[in-house]
Amino acid sequence: MADLAREEGTAIATGTVKWYDTEKGYGFVYEDNANRDVFLHSADIQEAEPKALYEGHRVRFDVEDSERGPRATNVFVITGTETVDADDQDGSADLVDDIEGDDSDE
Repeated sequence: MADLAREEGTAIATGTVKWYDTEKGYGFVYEDNANRDVFLHSADIQEAEPKALYEGHRVRFDVEDSERGPRATNVFVITGTETVDADDQDGSADLVDDIEGDDSDE
C-alpha cells in the first residue's frame, strides 16, 4: 500500500462535489467523515485537462487548514455521477473498491 503519510496540518479525506463552477474554477466538496463543506480550487485538481468537476463526483483529497477555513488539495476524482444504491447512501461500498483497486467485476 502506498505511504499515506501527510505533512502536518493535512489529512486524507473523501467526499462528494457539492457544486463546482468551471468558469470561475472553484467550488465546494462535502467531506464525508467531518460532515462539513471544504473549499476546492481548480489548481488543486490532479486530473488531466480540462479540469472540470460536476455535482455528485466522488473525490479523494487532502484537507489543509487555511486562513479562510478547510481547503481541499491534491484532489483526485474516484467516481462520476453514478446513482447510489439505496442500501449504500454514502457510496462507501463502491468507494472502498475504487480506492483498493477492486477489479473483481472485470
